[in-house]
Amino acid sequence: MKIYTLLAVVLLFSIVGCKKKDDNTIPESLEDKRALVIRKQSELAKLSAFIKELQDSIEVLDPTKKEAKLVTAIALKKEDFKHFIEVQSNVEATDMVFASSDMGGRILTIHTKEGQYVSRGKLIATVDAQPIAKQIEQTENALTLARDVFERQDRLWKQKIGTEMQYLQAKNRVEQLEKTIELLQIQLQKANVYAPISGVVENVILKAGELAGPGAPIVQILNPNKLVVAAQVPEIYTKSVRKGQRVQVVVPALDDMEFTAPITLIGSSINPANRTFNVEVATSARKGKLKPNLLAKLIIMDKAYKDVITIPVDIVRQDMSGQDYVMIFAQAEGQRVAQKRIVELGDSYKGKVIIKKGLTESDNVIVEGAGSLVDGEMIHVAQ
Repeated sequence: MKIYTLLAVVLLFSIVGCKKKDDNTIPESLEDKRALVIRKQSELAKLSAFIKELQDSIEVLDPTKKEAKLVTAIALKKEDFKHFIEVQSNVEATDMVFASSDMGGRILTIHTKEGQYVSRGKLIATVDAQPIAKQIEQTENALTLARDVFERQDRLWKQKIGTEMQYLQAKNRVEQLEKTIELLQIQLQKANVYAPISGVVENVILKAGELAGPGAPIVQILNPNKLVVAAQVPEIYTKSVRKGQRVQVVVPALDDMEFTAPITLIGSSINPANRTFNVEVATSARKGKLKPNLLAKLIIMDKAYKDVITIPVDIVRQDMSGQDYVMIFAQAEGQRVAQKRIVELGDSYKGKVIIKKGLTESDNVIVEGAGSLVDGEMIHVAQ
């Protein structure tokens, strides 16, 4: 081992000696110093990797070391491979509305409670409309008088007594009061608040005795059968996503509950802020399990390959030059040895990667024990 260390030191000094003297001069500026540190660290990493590879090669050629290493291997075969993209999403309610009163007033009665299912048109709350009722009473009294005046004016007009203007004014007064009563009765009906949709009462916002302003929400109603899983998908996947395509939905908070559903909406524009587009998957509450604002994950297949070679992605390594490689076993002088094979990688998903070049179906890739192997090292393949 001392010989290897001495060799490494000699090699290090040789490489350093070949460098220009200026490379070892400490610069003046902070930026140049930082750049020099980064460059030297990179050189040191490459040198360490080279020394390790050199030591491994010496051990392979060492006549005193002939014990074969135990490894496991897999035979390669072509198969179909599907690539998926995973996008974070959110469960949203598309049919969540507020039941509110069109008129202000004190709430007399709430006719429902949270968690209760209500049908569309069901009475939800009643607002105090006594002031409007009083107005109607007063207007009806005025209408009675106006009708009496009009009847008298009509009789006089038929006898050619009085002016036409007096007749028309009396008639107009009656019509105005009738319209006023009609409008007040419409407002009186608005004292009753009805459910705008069928669904579950999600929240009772105001209670009996509290004041409700015009248009102020009193009860929140959710239709549990109209939910969507909404996601923001990066624009690079525009061609991979289509309406009607079935995707997988995973909800982590519900013990990774999974279900498949078709894409029901694809946004027609790209959000310039984050370069994404909207994708929605319609769904129901899944027996009450899904709730608005739950986090979910959309798994969308964007590529499919026929008859390709795939291997576990964790057995792929990189050499000093940055090339990807795997270790396979081959025969040499009647002995099985490890052989380094440069490969070109394709898409990967869930621990598997496509091999575009470098391997064939006749190869056997070393899986366990490949990390410490060097090219040409003797091995023993476990059955």
